[in-house]
This record gives sequence, structure tokens and C-alpha cells, in this order.
Amino acid sequence: MQPHTQNFFQRLEITTGMHCLDLGCGGGDVTFELAFLVGKQGKVVGFELDGTLTSSRH
Repeated sequence: MQPHTQNFFQRLEITTGMHCLDLGCGGGDVTFELAFLVGKQGKVVGFELDGTLTSSRH
């Protein structure tokens, strides 16, 4: 799904410095993609209600 997600972010024009909210972020893979795109100047918050989901990244 990563190519589709990246294409979607390009169409949304996600750029450095933006602030993004990922609701229902699951394991956080999309959240990490957003964080890469917005860089250190931006901010990304992921929110997931299901406590059993964990990310493979830290």
C-alpha cells in the first residue's frame, strides 16, 4: 500500500513544516511516512484507540 499512500500524500501536497493528525493510526506506518515528509520543522500526532496495536518502529 505504500505507493498508494505516497501518491495520496503528493496529491494532498504534504510538505515540510506541516502539522498532521493521523486518527486511527494502527501500528503507525502511515504516521512515520507523514513524519518523514513534514520533517523536523513539522509535527505529526498519531492516535489509536486499540491498545493491542504496536509499531515495528520506535
